[in-house]
Amino acid sequence: TTLPSQMVVDLLNRIQRTEWRLDNDQFEMVQRINLTWVSDYDGILRPKPYTFKELKDGTGDVVKLIPEVQFKQQNTERIDAVRQKLERGDALTWDEKVFWDEWEAVKRRLSTLYDEVEKASKRSTTFVDVRRRFSQFPETFYYPWNLDYRTRLYPIPGVATPQGAPVERYSLRFANAEHLSPAGEDAALRAIGAAANDTKGSIQSRIDWSRQNLDLIRFLGTSTDAAIAEAGNYDEPLQLLQLCREWVNHENGVAWSVPIYADATNSGFQIVSALINSTAGLHATNVCTSDASQEPNDAYKQTQKQVIEWLRSDEPH
Repeated sequence: TTLPSQMVVDLLNRIQRTEWRLDNDQFEMVQRINLTWVSDYDGILRPKPYTFKELKDGTGDVVKLIPEVQFKQQNTERIDAVRQKLERGDALTWDEKVFWDEWEAVKRRLSTLYDEVEKASKRSTTFVDVRRRFSQFPETFYYPWNLDYRTRLYPIPGVATPQGAPVERYSLRFANAEHLSPAGEDAALRAIGAAANDTKGSIQSRIDWSRQNLDLIRFLGTSTDAAIAEAGNYDEPLQLLQLCREWVNHENGVAWSVPIYADATNSGFQIVSALINSTAGLHATNVCTSDASQEPNDAYKQTQKQVIEWLRSDEPH
């Protein structure tokens, strides 16, 4: 049996002792988006004007207007006839080949529509569940956490957690707040820059972007409909809105209590590189310290580049 180290156990216990509370301003804004927004927004999906069954059966007034459904209904007999020829192994005529290719493309688009309507339905149900769960929480609360077989930490509840969907994790804040030091300000600005423009740029470029766009940050911190619409143009809209609102509070002398998230990347490569003491692997996966002005290494792209070079070379591998 593999047992986690004492350091990991201490980390687990510390996280379980972390006290949380709901970010009411953020969650009220999220509910406003869910009720009034006309398009999908950062995982808040608009319900489709038809059900999965209606789309599958080709029933309902809205469904009958979908071109892919019309094609399927208008060509049912021909589709069956060509399918039977293929099953018998008969050769198709040129027109039949062209038709079948068109039907295969229609099927792919229909499959995408099936996925979208099912996902929208599930997300709508999930949001209702998240709202119900949050409404049951006391003013402050704790999460029980679990270690998986790779000693990764996950909250045990399946809904309304710090590792849930954007509507969940960005509606939480720590119960205890602290005023930011200069280093804390840099961390907050770095997080805002990452939420706006993703994490592919250097750490310094994220901080610089935020410092150069403080007026935009203050505008997004208002959480008006116009601010919500503007945030939708960036990488992580809901996270960006929460961080900007908290930054405005910080400028007004309020202590900071919003989590700053940092996603682990290439964790499998990181673990293996550490186990075999591969300096190159640790640099490629950004475990080793690098200059804040450098862009993060991308182990996937490096692997892709190496594989392409191998494939193009004449040497056996």
